[in-house]
Amino acid sequence: MREFVRSAIERHDTALVAKAGFERMFPSILTTGPWHETTSAFLLTVVAGLALIKVELGSADFHTKCEEKQVMHTVTKNRIRGILGLYGLSVMVWMRNLVGISVIVSYTMQSWMICTTRYCAGYMASLLSDNSPWKKRLTALDEGLRFPSLVQNTTTFAVWWMVLTPILLLSLKNGDQRKQFMKWNTSPFLLTVHGLNLPFAVADHLMSPRSLCKHDLFSGVALSVSYLLFYLEVLDRNGLHLYIILSPRTRFAPFVYGAIIHSYISCWRFYDKLGKHFARKDFPNKEVKET
Repeated sequence: MREFVRSAIERHDTALVAKAGFERMFPSILTTGPWHETTSAFLLTVVAGLALIKVELGSADFHTKCEEKQVMHTVTKNRIRGILGLYGLSVMVWMRNLVGISVIVSYTMQSWMICTTRYCAGYMASLLSDNSPWKKRLTALDEGLRFPSLVQNTTTFAVWWMVLTPILLLSLKNGDQRKQFMKWNTSPFLLTVHGLNLPFAVADHLMSPRSLCKHDLFSGVALSVSYLLFYLEVLDRNGLHLYIILSPRTRFAPFVYGAIIHSYISCWRFYDKLGKHFARKDFPNKEVKET
């Protein structure tokens, strides 16, 4: 993976290079030098804590722990998921043709890929018989990615528009630079992965709403920590400072990481309430009950 990232930099063929150029806007203390000692200690503590929580939770069985409610005709729902899964894949192809495959290492595209995988897994599971072991595997993948899809796309939307965009606009020195940035920021592809991504993820949750359980929260946080470790060990070390707020070189890093985990918990509570609310509603367009 390190060689993959280095080759992307050398080829200058992706949006990663453009993003990496933002590092010149920030103090060198955030982009160069050793990690602060508290960063490693905090990360080791979080990883150990997740391992202990996983042992405590045991294996996940989302269907017995958190009952779904079908709010529309099952065939209609599956067709919609198939169409949206195809749309998600087409955006991945669009990404490859527009900016190159290496941009997939960004948190934004990881979030889009998780949501697309959920749509595709759910649709493929609907095509299999109930006795098929692959149906159970695909359904487990579908449900296991429910909260990670929701929280990562929510984070992408909120952080990009409420944090990074204002910071970048303030960092640019003149009106022409700001104008060029906003032209790039409002291009069709950027609006798709930074704007449409949120309703894209939420729609899947609400087509078969359910409450969220502790396994959902664990999946979301575990994937987040995995990406953070990948970002710090691979991208950051190779000069790709895509998310400057994640810099491990200051004593504030543990507070930033802790705040992110806390935001995941808040997001989990919100989407749990949203799922419960829609699961309690009686929808007149529910044509056929599940058999």
